[in-house]
Amino acid sequence: MGRWAPAPDENCYGVAVFEYDGRQKHPQCLSLELGERVYIYEECDGWYRGCSTSKQHIKGIFPKSFVKIKPSVREVVGNQITIIPIEDPITEEAKNVLRGWHELWKDLFTEAYKDTQLFNYKARIDLFCSIKGIMVDIVKCLSSSYLGVLGQNQLEEKKVKITQSIDNGNQLLNLDLVPRDEQGNKVNPVTCSDITPDQKGVLELYNIDICREDLANLYIIIRYYRRGPVKLESSGNKAGGNSVEYLRPLGLSYISIKTHIDTMEANVGVRSDNNINRLDIYTLSKDRSENNFSELHRKVIMGEKAQFQQLDRTQGLYISNIKVFPGPLELVKQQNPHIFKKHTVAPGNMITRKLGFPAVINPTDQRNDLYITLREAKFSKGSKKAERNLLVQVSVRDAKGNEVKGAISRGTGEPTVDTYRSSVIYHCNTPLWDETMRINLPDHGSYSFANCHLLFTFRHANDKNKNRDKPGFSFLRLANQDGTLISNGNHKLIVYKDTARAAEFRHQVSDYLHLQSYYSMSQITKDTKISSEIEQKYNEYLEISSVFCSSKFTQNSDLKSLLQWEQHEAELGEILQRVQVIQGEELVKFLHMIFEALFMILDKKDQDFGEVVFDCIVFIICTLADHKFEHFRPVLDNYITIHCKCKFVSAYFFHTQVYIKLLDRLKIKVEQYQSKNIGDIMKALEYLFKFIVQSSYLHSQASTIDRSFSKFTRSLLEFFDKLNNMIKVHPNRLTTAKTLKYFPHTIPELNKILPLQTTCQIISNFIDAVPSTDEKEIIRYKLACIHDIVKGQILEDPGNLVDLLIDKFLELCRTLNADV
Repeated sequence: MGRWAPAPDENCYGVAVFEYDGRQKHPQCLSLELGERVYIYEECDGWYRGCSTSKQHIKGIFPKSFVKIKPSVREVVGNQITIIPIEDPITEEAKNVLRGWHELWKDLFTEAYKDTQLFNYKARIDLFCSIKGIMVDIVKCLSSSYLGVLGQNQLEEKKVKITQSIDNGNQLLNLDLVPRDEQGNKVNPVTCSDITPDQKGVLELYNIDICREDLANLYIIIRYYRRGPVKLESSGNKAGGNSVEYLRPLGLSYISIKTHIDTMEANVGVRSDNNINRLDIYTLSKDRSENNFSELHRKVIMGEKAQFQQLDRTQGLYISNIKVFPGPLELVKQQNPHIFKKHTVAPGNMITRKLGFPAVINPTDQRNDLYITLREAKFSKGSKKAERNLLVQVSVRDAKGNEVKGAISRGTGEPTVDTYRSSVIYHCNTPLWDETMRINLPDHGSYSFANCHLLFTFRHANDKNKNRDKPGFSFLRLANQDGTLISNGNHKLIVYKDTARAAEFRHQVSDYLHLQSYYSMSQITKDTKISSEIEQKYNEYLEISSVFCSSKFTQNSDLKSLLQWEQHEAELGEILQRVQVIQGEELVKFLHMIFEALFMILDKKDQDFGEVVFDCIVFIICTLADHKFEHFRPVLDNYITIHCKCKFVSAYFFHTQVYIKLLDRLKIKVEQYQSKNIGDIMKALEYLFKFIVQSSYLHSQASTIDRSFSKFTRSLLEFFDKLNNMIKVHPNRLTTAKTLKYFPHTIPELNKILPLQTTCQIISNFIDAVPSTDEKEIIRYKLACIHDIVKGQILEDPGNLVDLLIDKFLELCRTLNADV
């Protein structure tokens, strides 16, 4: 049998045309049922290796002649491969419908026998038989289509019959009917006209990007605001009236996602004439101030009835079903194109992103979103008899004070605006808002985050044209002096007031940007006049919170200092120590830049910082081993195999002997077997050796003096001697387990630079060094280690050395099995 090779893209998906009882023939074979769909990963002679689409955790081999290849598309995102079948739309729809009906059909039969009423029993059995007949008709049509003996006209007739059967079955099961064109195909969502909104409301569709863990405590909150004058009795049509409209809190509705999904699952197969859900509307109790509106959703969810009241049952919000589509977003888009059609309000996909990074981060997921939430404010009453109706307006300004156009979004699907206007809490000097906006700015240029600031202006909202108030303002720079962006969390800002009455904000950026922006009670003890036009209020402040989700900018000053380490050499040791506690979300953004800086330090300052640099490299490699960042491992592989080859981009990795210094540090750490991070070093062994091997190869190519690997080979053998001595003379259960787990990962790298005889000798010596033990956990790691080595390429080469190695493995396996 020849070598296994990756299956070409056109042969990566198929359907079993015969039954194959593979497991009975050989444990490595895959059993197939007639019609079972399979993913194909590799091929060799007359065999495929793959898995069933329904049981992807079970992989095996099966004959090519038992499978019919079907059209498909292979998509690669990071190291994750997704195979998307390309089927005739009606055929694919029919197969999906049959799978969906199968469970409903069985439930009809079981529920019929649970029902004690004779009428319901007969109705369910009749429906059961009707659905069975329709399913049989669809299967017959699909079978004749698969044979390929039908003419074009006959094929079209079969497709029409299939679509009619699907629509009849959906109607009997009270499922959603599918809109179709004259040929029976689903309508094209791009060419199909959108629903025209009527006077009752606007149809809006949102796709929320969430993971399974988020569902348990996830709610959708719908807030209602009254738009119009501040006072209900005011009218903009009166003489001297004002046409400006304000938002006043009114009420809310909410949906528990988990409860909604549980209800839908419980009602599967139950016929209902109404798929519309009604949401109640809640408002604050009459004795509660509007200032409690920001907490109303929590009070309603917790059931604190004294805090709220429910509007009349005749008033409510009606929505259609909420559906959950599992799987990668791109696959969901392809399977459900009608959900991602262009919207009448905001063209494009309306995806609501998470405030923060998801559970698993993908390198292709590029984000640059700043979320600002207005929390609360405190203002003095001043000379007014009543408290204020405070309106906050937020804008983004560049370094020259120019307003950045279209930088603020109120929410998913909403058009961007130049200025955000808050709601107005009636007669309240300490308003609570809890209103969030998203700031979108470019990466570079005068309108980038590094060159812009947020300007918050305050004024008293009234229904008259004449405003006699002194406007106030606060500001917040989006970047710190060291170039990092503002940290996530709360920010309490100073409120500055204009000394003269004015209708609008009238200051130049030079008047305020040099001032202090953050509020501190200990530093401000009284009103302070800053200039002839601006004064600082000691008892007034604005509090906001920020969440920055960026794949391009950093909020960590230590990481910034590391990348500019030559400017911070005096405190470099402390910086390198603090880098080892930086969260992975920040590290993965700048992987290649971080490694370039570390290798530069290792070359120039090895005596002073060599040990802590090595610890940083180990820490970063171990971070990438986390499930959350697994998609960044190919990024590191790309850096090692491609980026490091470019001597203009990676000069220090290319010209310097990084491999000698890394290997020397490895030997020291292994010799100091009680090192606190020895377990992490074993975990990082694979990528440490990738760096070592690549660096040695590049140096040998560049060097014109010494092209011999003898010195390097001796150093490698010294390391493995020290490694064997560590687990033999100073056995530690945890260290031994990790060494056994990660040792096989070094072998592919050793094969690149060492003769086969030397590699086999290293493996043999390592196996001999592992001490005998009765601990089942260590025995399992031994067997796993042998299994991983046997799976590698080293045993594919013929020769006496490999035969001796196999004999050693067999003898060890017999010993281990006897111990077990």
